[in-house]
Amino acid sequence: MEEKKLAIDLSKLLEDSGINFKENSSGELIMDSCYNCGRSKKLYVQKETGVFICFRCEEKGNAVKLIAKYLNISFKEASIKLFGKEGNISATRESVLQEVDEPLVLSLGGLLKKQEPLPGAIELAPEFETLTDKHKEAYGYLKGRGYTDEDISSLKLKILPFQSFNDAWKALEQRLKQKLSGNELKEAIKKIAILNERIVFPLYVDTQIVGYVARDFTGNKQPKVLNSTGNFRSFYVWNFDNALNSDELLIFEGTTSAVKGGINRSVALLGKAMTKGQARLLKRIKANKVYICLDVGTDKEVLSIYEALSNYFPGKIYQLKLPPHIKNKNRLSGLLVEKIRKELDVEIALIKDNEIVEFPHEGKSSILKMFNIANKLPSDQKKFFLKKKLTEKNWAVEEINGLNSILFDSEYLDAGDYSKEEVELFKNNSLKIKGGMELS
Repeated sequence: MEEKKLAIDLSKLLEDSGINFKENSSGELIMDSCYNCGRSKKLYVQKETGVFICFRCEEKGNAVKLIAKYLNISFKEASIKLFGKEGNISATRESVLQEVDEPLVLSLGGLLKKQEPLPGAIELAPEFETLTDKHKEAYGYLKGRGYTDEDISSLKLKILPFQSFNDAWKALEQRLKQKLSGNELKEAIKKIAILNERIVFPLYVDTQIVGYVARDFTGNKQPKVLNSTGNFRSFYVWNFDNALNSDELLIFEGTTSAVKGGINRSVALLGKAMTKGQARLLKRIKANKVYICLDVGTDKEVLSIYEALSNYFPGKIYQLKLPPHIKNKNRLSGLLVEKIRKELDVEIALIKDNEIVEFPHEGKSSILKMFNIANKLPSDQKKFFLKKKLTEKNWAVEEINGLNSILFDSEYLDAGDYSKEEVELFKNNSLKIKGGMELS
């Protein structure tokens, strides 16, 4: 059955509603902030259909869910705005089901609702090379993020050796045109060439590549991270083979964080949730201690992972908690920090170079609550209402902008932002999880 078309221009609806976004050359709408995780320019929307995904928290859905969340209205109201009259019943039903599924996934530790086929090994195109110091820009990028020469060698990362996308296209076309032609040839070339100027982090399980994560090292590509197709993340974790025989197991969200935990003992879930398939895989590691280290503000997700692993590692699971430090784009004054502490009753401190700030994760919600600003609103609307409230309290423009930058434009440091020595210190201060009672 043909999908029902939107009755209005989605971009105009967002614009008229005061929701900030930009449209890229591919006709995708890039939202200023994700309604779910708040991250800037990570949520991409297909303009014609309204289907969307956030490349940070992996929130996704259809146009009805998108409008309902950003405008803080019901799914039915959103459906009428998009499709007219009584809306689109099937689209509304899909949105409702997605909404119901979210807490289910959390409470069950991300367990799959139906058995999916186990993904098999994949092969990278022969043009890929193992990344070494001869690939100077990519190698320098990794070194700048704290990877050692030994780390890079042990991880067996891959890279296309071409200077540009066009160079990659020409080389691939030369090889593939012997087998393919027309649209099939173009699609095959594009699928590989798009990985140029990206570092490919393969998932090795039992020495076979079962999927990959490809990260931009130039700072110019969007999205920064691309994944291989398929459901490999439902069953596998990154760096499994290197951590298989470790006495300790450290579980992180991302690849760089796992490197900081030590590649001989750390894995990355490539997200916050753990699936049943990942838990089954990890039970093969006979570790005496398991440390869960997710980003700041993920205690519920940590508890969910604990529940998924507690039968496999009884009495052996700890939480590695990161300090609530955020990196601000702008330098902050001590006077502003003191004002936030006194007038807004939030414990805040400057840590380093007036850019690294200690700010409690619950601080934002407590400030919004103080001024009766709904936490569900998009960031740009929260900024607007907060500015209005603080202006009434005679806060200076510079002070308001500084607070807004802390609340909405800063990101909490994750394990990948620290040195290996600092992560080791955090690990040594971990507490054992006993039914999740230690989690705040």
